[in-house]
Amino acid sequence: SRQRTVYTDASGHFNVRAPLDFIPTHVRVLAGEGFSATEEVNVTTEKGVSLISDIDDTIKHSNITGGAREIFRNAFIRDLSDLTIDGVREWYNTLHDMGVKVHYVSNAPWQVYPVLSSYFKLAKLPPGSFHLKQYSGALQGIFEPVAERKKGTLDRLMRDFPERKFILVGDSGEADLEVYTDVVL
Repeated sequence: SRQRTVYTDASGHFNVRAPLDFIPTHVRVLAGEGFSATEEVNVTTEKGVSLISDIDDTIKHSNITGGAREIFRNAFIRDLSDLTIDGVREWYNTLHDMGVKVHYVSNAPWQVYPVLSSYFKLAKLPPGSFHLKQYSGALQGIFEPVAERKKGTLDRLMRDFPERKFILVGDSGEADLEVYTDVVL
């Protein structure tokens, strides 16, 4: 095992890339006396196939185009089991069982991760990496087009895994087709 001290930014976020001479099975984050989290590590190999999937209105009903009230209702009030889109669980799990790695990408802030995590467990969706947005203030990034925010994440994933093949799945609510076409070109 290895230990490293990392400090968060003003919003409490941190990002670590650490070269290791072994493959870890778990990572543990200590955030003070008596407060820690341990998660299993799923390694994505250099070669293979990856599914990059949007979350809102692709995997779960969010009605992003319905405005802030509808988004809030779908994220925090509606029963999570009502949000499932038919066929997604079966298709994604079939791909995962075939060895396809999954990367979930959304313009949602990290602050909604606990709700997303609960939803993914309830919906029995396959494990994967989550790529959400960091918002440090109410106006940060508000003037940046949603397509540009998502494109940066896609570019980083493809740069990190240049030898993998990618399946891109999205919906028409936040210009996924246009973003995916631009990334492919």
